[in-house]
Amino acid sequence: MTLVTMFLEVCTSSGDASSVSCVRASRMILMNLLITGVAGFIGSHVAARALTRGFSVYGVDDLSSGFLKNVPDGVLFSEMKVRDITPEILIERQVDGILHLAGQNGAAGSKNYPVLDAEINVLQTISLHAAAEKAGITKFVYASSVAVYGEGEGMPPFREEDATEPLSPYGAGKLAAEKYGHLFQKRNPESIYVALRLHNVYGPGQDIHNYDQGIVSIFLGQAINFGRIEVKGRPERIRDLTYIDDCTDAFLRAIVVKAPGSYLFNVCTGSAVSFREIIDLIVEWRPGTEVTWGRQDVFDPITTVGDPSKIRGALGWEPKIDFYEGLTRTLNPHH
Repeated sequence: MTLVTMFLEVCTSSGDASSVSCVRASRMILMNLLITGVAGFIGSHVAARALTRGFSVYGVDDLSSGFLKNVPDGVLFSEMKVRDITPEILIERQVDGILHLAGQNGAAGSKNYPVLDAEINVLQTISLHAAAEKAGITKFVYASSVAVYGEGEGMPPFREEDATEPLSPYGAGKLAAEKYGHLFQKRNPESIYVALRLHNVYGPGQDIHNYDQGIVSIFLGQAINFGRIEVKGRPERIRDLTYIDDCTDAFLRAIVVKAPGSYLFNVCTGSAVSFREIIDLIVEWRPGTEVTWGRQDVFDPITTVGDPSKIRGALGWEPKIDFYEGLTRTLNPHH
């Protein structure tokens, strides 16, 4: 293991997620992380931030959608599928905690390939839990999604205790994987499991050639690559958009939770941004971009806005970048 000195938020609890508290401390820690999906947009950013904070990172990705160039220097990298991660590998790499971000990302893809979606997002997640259990790893953070809520009951903002009615196989798979995580934690009551429901993460480095995931990158990619944006649904549709730096901070706060238990948090801003606002800002940046409005996909909810109160109170996490600043940062690399 690698001995490091770092500043971090040490999170403790009496077992109730609502009473988790974090204190800033300087201490010696031993923490080797496995990050799956490390060549992807979010995984690579989480790995880079983890390295700067003194963690040792072992990264895994099958490169089916991620790119080797995304893997930060300093990561010990293996190209493999999550299902091929064995207890022996975890023990050999001396893994202390797992950040599981690998997966099939997007409702659109799951619509056409629901079996593949379940194999990747559900079965491989179960396989990783089983390997971690046999290897004696007691810290597991899972990247879930706002897609588990569907349209929700009544009007958002969504709270973690709200009903979950996914509209897509992707959302159903994420919800199933969440529940398996809670189940494994119950089997190992001294372990820590945290599921983070990510809300529309965006930022620099997102793949603008993937038109199945990431509403901001989809619109931006269409504008850059084709000179036109095709929007499904009405201009008034709403999203809660989370900047990548805020997202990575949530993962690194989650992995240092100290109290055993099973936790569930929204990672969101609580602010609503309409499709019209997103489109107008992109067109302002790239004048002449054509915009067409089409029929809404039944797998895509009209409004998704989350309530970040729980993660704010439990982990001291705050979204620091609003959409206008975040989009400006995102657009700058493409000037």
